Amino acid sequence: MTNDDTNASSYSFSGASIGAANASRVIAVAVITATGTPRTVSSVTLAGNAMTKGPEAVAGTSNQGCAAWFYLPVSSGTTATIAVTLSGVANSCAIVVYRLLPVSSTPIDTASASGAPASSPLTDLEVKTSGLALIAGIGGSGLTLTWNGADTPVHDLTNGANDSSRPTQAWSIPTTENNTTRDATFATGTFASVVGITFQ
Repeated sequence: MTNDDTNASSYSFSGASIGAANASRVIAVAVITATGTPRTVSSVTLAGNAMTKGPEAVAGTSNQGCAAWFYLPVSSGTTATIAVTLSGVANSCAIVVYRLLPVSSTPIDTASASGAPASSPLTDLEVKTSGLALIAGIGGSGLTLTWNGADTPVHDLTNGANDSSRPTQAWSIPTTENNTTRDATFATGTFASVVGITFQ
């Protein structure tokens, strides 16, 4: 994770690691903001190229957060500048970068949730064998994920610090089954905005 606690509406993360080059490589970027007023992520570019926007979860009240996934096929380079533009000023912005080698650069499925996390899980995510589910968000310290599938979530980022009492979280789940009804349920003491995306 790379985090910037500047109060701003745009952020530039130079020299972000995107891993080894590969003709089949797809870069997925989770953007997580801590905001005094609800904001959306307007756009993200990687090395000047527009990334495709996936799911987004935006807090409906003040002093909460936003989370969104973006992705792009990127065959060359090992580092890049990732630039984020928001709909308004945020307290901080973090990115979490994943390097994928999927069969297809098009996601299988996406989901988003915001609000009291126990009542707003990510529901009915479709997964495939030899695939990957990626989940990221902002929530209370101790935000936990329960996955109703056969595979085990890896908590890649635990309580990433930002300019908020609600830290950044990220999980990856290597998937070994074909299923259209996988759910991710969350438990935490405070508000959460969470997004999920799956590839094969």
